[in-house]
Amino acid sequence: MRDADGRITRIPAYFCALPQIVNEGQPLDMGEILASLNQQIADFNKRGSGFELETIDKVILAMNPFLPLCGSTYIPTPTFLKNKHCLINV
Repeated sequence: MRDADGRITRIPAYFCALPQIVNEGQPLDMGEILASLNQQIADFNKRGSGFELETIDKVILAMNPFLPLCGSTYIPTPTFLKNKHCLINV
């Protein structure tokens, strides 16, 4: 964008895509990531900034292991509930 003096104005902008779960059954969906980033850029420009994307300087891909929760202990049913015979402790 050019200011009143004709100089080019540049500002840094930061955009972030939502996290995805990736495994053998769900491959990484780059199309969804790009669509999200393009939408964020479009929303940024809709606010009247008038800026155009010139370069992408850095992309950070963070990967973390996914450890789903699973049952591992037995908790006995409290006596006052067990005596009612209304619950099943799975």
